[in-house]
Amino acid sequence: TPLWLDEALSVDIASAPLADIGGLLRHDGHPPLYYYALHVWIELFGTGAFAVRALSGLVGLGVLAMVFVVGRRHGGPRLARAAVALVAVSPFAIRYSSEARMYELVTLLVLVGWWLVDRTLDVLDAGGRPARGALVGLWLLSGALLLTHYWAIFLLGAVGLVLVVAAWRARGPRRRGLVEVTVAVALGGLWFVPWLPAFAYQSAHTGTPWAPASRPTRLVSESLIDWSGGIDPEALLGLCVLVVLLVLGLLGEVRDGRLTLGRPTGGWQRRAAIVV
Repeated sequence: TPLWLDEALSVDIASAPLADIGGLLRHDGHPPLYYYALHVWIELFGTGAFAVRALSGLVGLGVLAMVFVVGRRHGGPRLARAAVALVAVSPFAIRYSSEARMYELVTLLVLVGWWLVDRTLDVLDAGGRPARGALVGLWLLSGALLLTHYWAIFLLGAVGLVLVVAAWRARGPRRRGLVEVTVAVALGGLWFVPWLPAFAYQSAHTGTPWAPASRPTRLVSESLIDWSGGIDPEALLGLCVLVVLLVLGLLGEVRDGRLTLGRPTGGWQRRAAIVV
């Protein structure tokens, strides 16, 4: 299909000289990282609809790989395969990996961040110290998220708050390690500092002023509907399956071959629930 409005704007801005992209984005309302990446991609492959969308398609393959890595970490190969299958047929994931926008890149960065934070917390639980490479990775990744989409501010703020509370409650080497992780995430904001003047201008002059603020209930319900593909009968059936899977994933635990439901008892489920 032809590029729709937002995709066409992405290509138009990314096709400009690299030095001009920042100035053009002052009137668009987004940070620059995806547009720089798309600029390089266009230099290599052109501006055709298939070509510019292929960047998100390639990132989408990376998303599936990271879903497998995270799933295997939390539940072994069986969970990893099930998670990849679920994401591979998700209408939202398919849309994001087939349009010339930054959202699939956001998904990939979040999954890499999830993996880095979870690995580091496991090291702390075992009495170790955070690896320097992991801290550097969190620093770079936090900056990349902020320069890809502004809503990363909310995610990083929630993660930082959870880490601060965990550090306050911890003692000894674990507290020191949690402080190091928190600082690494916070220092990612330094990458955003040069972009602050453009961000301030965008906040005052761009955005969607005609759109009303969303209530939390609407935000949750519309997200679930979109993840399932809309309000068609098949999508609504998919929504029922998705809700069941979310409940099982968050509250379910297998003990002696039996599935039990209850509040998250710890580990990644509890951390993820608190951040959300």
